[in-house]
Amino acid sequence: MHRRSWIILSLGLLAIVVSVITLAILPHIVKRIASTQIRAATGRDVTIQDVNLNLFTRRIAVKKFALADKGSSEPFVQFEHLEAHVRFLPLLKGHIQLAELDLRGPTVRLVRTGPRAFNFSDLLTPQPASKSGPLGITIDRFQLTEGTLVLKDLVVPSHQTWQADNLSIESKNLSTTAIAEEGTATIAFAVGKTPIALTLNHLRFVPTNASIAIAFQGFGLKSVLPYLEQQGRFRVEGDSLSAQLTVDYGEESGILMSGDFDIEKVHVFRQGQDAPFVSVPHLKAAVMRVSSSRDGILVKHIELTGQATVIDADVTPLARFNVDGIKLTFDNATWPWQKPAPVTLAAGLPNAGRLSASGTIALDPLQASLRAVMEAVDLTPYQSYLPLTVRAAGAGQADLTIAVSGDAPMRINVEGHAGVKNFTLGPVNRPLLTIPSVNVAGIVVNWPSQIAAKRITLKRLSAVVDRDTDGGFQWQQILKPTPAPHDTAPTKTSTTTGTAATAGPAQVIVLDELYVEEGSLRFTDRSTSPSYSEELSALSVRVKGLNSASRQESRVMVQAVVGSGGALDLKGAVEPFGKDLFVDLGGTLTNFAIPSTNPYMDRVLSWIARGGALTTNVHYHIEGGALEASNEITVDDLRVARASEDDIVQRRIGLPLGLLVDLMKDVHGKIHVSLPISGTLSAPNFSFSEAIWNTVRNTIVKLIAAPFKFIGKLFTGNENKIETIKIEPIRFEPGTVEITPDSQTQLTHLAEFLRGSPSIRLSLSPVISRPDVESLKTQRIISRAQERERKQLLTELSAAMTYLFMERFPKHRLPKTMDEMIAALRKEEEIPEDAVQALNVRRVKVASETLLRLATVPPERLVVSERYAGIGAAGDGRVEFAIAY
Repeated sequence: MHRRSWIILSLGLLAIVVSVITLAILPHIVKRIASTQIRAATGRDVTIQDVNLNLFTRRIAVKKFALADKGSSEPFVQFEHLEAHVRFLPLLKGHIQLAELDLRGPTVRLVRTGPRAFNFSDLLTPQPASKSGPLGITIDRFQLTEGTLVLKDLVVPSHQTWQADNLSIESKNLSTTAIAEEGTATIAFAVGKTPIALTLNHLRFVPTNASIAIAFQGFGLKSVLPYLEQQGRFRVEGDSLSAQLTVDYGEESGILMSGDFDIEKVHVFRQGQDAPFVSVPHLKAAVMRVSSSRDGILVKHIELTGQATVIDADVTPLARFNVDGIKLTFDNATWPWQKPAPVTLAAGLPNAGRLSASGTIALDPLQASLRAVMEAVDLTPYQSYLPLTVRAAGAGQADLTIAVSGDAPMRINVEGHAGVKNFTLGPVNRPLLTIPSVNVAGIVVNWPSQIAAKRITLKRLSAVVDRDTDGGFQWQQILKPTPAPHDTAPTKTSTTTGTAATAGPAQVIVLDELYVEEGSLRFTDRSTSPSYSEELSALSVRVKGLNSASRQESRVMVQAVVGSGGALDLKGAVEPFGKDLFVDLGGTLTNFAIPSTNPYMDRVLSWIARGGALTTNVHYHIEGGALEASNEITVDDLRVARASEDDIVQRRIGLPLGLLVDLMKDVHGKIHVSLPISGTLSAPNFSFSEAIWNTVRNTIVKLIAAPFKFIGKLFTGNENKIETIKIEPIRFEPGTVEITPDSQTQLTHLAEFLRGSPSIRLSLSPVISRPDVESLKTQRIISRAQERERKQLLTELSAAMTYLFMERFPKHRLPKTMDEMIAALRKEEEIPEDAVQALNVRRVKVASETLLRLATVPPERLVVSERYAGIGAAGDGRVEFAIAY
């Protein structure tokens, strides 16, 4: 073989050796270059177990690849096998183009380390270009199978971990060059039992850009709920979540997400409670433009729609509200929610009514500024929040501005106005209170310290006050009793609306004015027989200056028409919130019809009224437990009748009521009484009814004793009770109808008494005294002597008297004088009953005629008694007087 042949053979062998050596060491070179480039691009450690390179088939395979997490030995990305089909020609231009790239068994571990920081955040920031320029990579088709994605969130308190299994990716046109065609990709994986699909369009890496569509159904909410909870305030439980989302990512705009969520069976629990506070069977959420910002996650717009059931176990009975037609929107909200964001709310309230609210709200710390408008709100479902034992109903409305700040303690400021239409309190068929219009103006609430209002107006109030047969009032049980401290059961939480473990300062209640306009009140007492009923109409009540925090007096004015024609007018001051009750009220009750009170008169007095009207001027002052009251009473044309044999008035005062009424009436038929009442209300032995009885008894005794001091005497016994009334008689000369001079004055006083007491009748009873009998006998003896003188034609009466004496006493010695003869004959003379009777009649006639003439009163006011005193009574002959009743 010649020299040239050896040279060619040697060169061929050398080429073969070089090729073999090159093929042997090229995978190592590629492995090193790839590691260097990836490390330079990511700033992270890279490990590659093996690289296989086939230049003839242009395929490269990588086994056991791992990209470390930054600052950690754990891998950020790892995979089992990667195979690529390389196009060589672009390599000459410094560009890697893969016709195909197949990746099997990858695992990616993502970690959220801050509100807006992830373990891949540095990869999203462009790295400084190397001197040789960036290495371009294009993948015509990419396929990933059997992948796993792990997301660990270190921001939430529970360090939530998510894992996506069975990850698969199909994509086209992936390139790191700016001039490359936009890529596409489809991604599918499963989180738990929920399959999730992603479709990517407009996919670029330089500049980074992607439009992603995400869809899934029935995703379990357990792993999402920690992001919705507020630590120490509430927790959330739920069933599943479905979504249709679009996510746009741009290098300049960042992440922008929009879409719709459907949430099934969400329950919100207050911390420490087992029963849900809010339950939502189905909730729709529309989200627009969710992005990552310097402050966290920014949400341009959220709209929540659905219905909810609110259950409040802190009140008794438990309160349950079904709220439908809910539409809640938030604009420009951030998470964490630290800055106020615009919010609107519209909802259909339980049974009836609508709520609309708008304003701003933030949660950490809690801040809210809202305007809330409620219309036609049915009050019935809120019964548990009212301190009432009876049903309250009505249609409420309100226009309020609400400011909330702070978590502990929470401060709530409310201003605005509110009202209720057709408010009723009590059973449907017979309400205790009806108010067609309630208006509360100038509401200013600084909770929990003060509740204030400028004016509360109650128009056409109609109240019913019933007293049952046992004497009880339904109004007495209308307020729920406040449990004693030892009866209050401890609750599982002290952060709810229930009773706090430690009582704070008392709330101050301030009301500038309370006004009842065109009201009415009907009182019925069924404890009497028959029942008593009275009505106040045209009722007007004004209360000004109510303040529970100060000893400020509240001005009170009450006006009303009582019954058919009475008028009530009260004015004064009260201090309802002081330690001791203060009352200073005065006023008048005019032309009140007394017969309307007959059920009470019958029970209390054993008398009833047949007519009469009452007018009274009263003043009551209560301070420091001491009562001072004055009652100036005028009664016109009072006529009474006995209702039962047991005369309570007579037992209490000493005279029957009918007689007392007649004695107290003046010449015009009126009774004027002043009744002062005083006492210490807190004294153990103080009784208001006994105080009234004592005052009435003393007043009446004084009133009727005044006129009697001129015509007689009034005798009282124990407790100033009247025992007897004595009228001085009219006295006569013995045996005659000649009134003694002293009795002329008594007649004048009696006449004045009759004129001043037009309802009083006097009975006249004549009394024949012993001097009258002696005089009548003498008159009879003298009359017989005169008759003898005429018959026997005697010249002297003494002669005739001598005959009479001798005939009567024939054996007696004749007296020396005629008077002695008359005295002896008188002893034997029988009482001349006909003369006695005639004298009685004559004296009564003289007395009555004289009285009638002097008094100018009707004759029927003098009654002649059918009972005469015995003949021969002591004292002078007389006509006695008594009150005829």
